[in-house]
Amino acid sequence: MKRDRLRELLGEAATDELVDAIMAANGKDIESAKSASASLRDEVSTLREENEQLKAQSTSTMTEAERMQRAIEEANARAAKATRELSEASAAAVFAAAGISEDEYRAFLPSVVSDDRKASVAAAKAIADMVSAKVTAAADAATKDALGKMTPPAGGEPSGDGTPRTRAEFLGLPYQQQVSLKAQDPEIMSKLTD
Repeated sequence: MKRDRLRELLGEAATDELVDAIMAANGKDIESAKSASASLRDEVSTLREENEQLKAQSTSTMTEAERMQRAIEEANARAAKATRELSEASAAAVFAAAGISEDEYRAFLPSVVSDDRKASVAAAKAIADMVSAKVTAAADAATKDALGKMTPPAGGEPSGDGTPRTRAEFLGLPYQQQVSLKAQDPEIMSKLTD
């Protein structure tokens, strides 16, 4: 933190003594954090070296069969990791193809991915299909809602059953349809609003 910025933050309360005290405390905290970080780095480095030495010692005392078994186990572990990564990439591709962003699927991706790539893809596809169906249903409902609020044009089917509600709608219908409606309901004109 710079002294000028600190003075801005403190405003009128920024005396030289206060700024000096805050800067000194901040400096001590930074140095303490650096020291702890360096110490941890050194410890990790030492532990890595000791781990490598222990591996080398255990390998030198192993029989040929034990070394082969260890190599097989390590290869199997790498293969399992690669398979899981492939499953994860395949599931992510399914989500991306469905238009689901990484931010949206990142939280539940681990629960979809398994060591079986086909199962991972099937689970991802099922989720993507469900999300797509929900999005489509929501869009359809929004469209229907928006259209439902619109005034239908004259001659349309405002009531949904083909019966007009107003005299203007009735008069906007073709003559044959007006005659047909009048034949079905002789009192239709008295039921229409202006």
